[in-house]
Amino acid sequence: MKSLFNRYEAYNTNGRKVSDEIQAALDPIFEKWAKEGYKANDIESIAMDNVYVIGCLIRMERSMEMVNQKEKKGSNDKERVD
Repeated sequence: MKSLFNRYEAYNTNGRKVSDEIQAALDPIFEKWAKEGYKANDIESIAMDNVYVIGCLIRMERSMEMVNQKEKKGSNDKERVD
């Protein structure tokens, strides 16, 4: 897997791009709901919940892909032991 951090644990070039993209997506949402009078901490909490869920779904999908690849590889083996 690729990393978005350099050896000093700071964002690399693509890490900065991802950060900028996320900030651009979140700014209008925060602005809208803050103007409606909602607390920034509440908006942040909901955003973080969603970030966590999306990350979990991506990790789950990748895990399932790996399992499927291993199963396909195993089904090609003549002597498979379960």
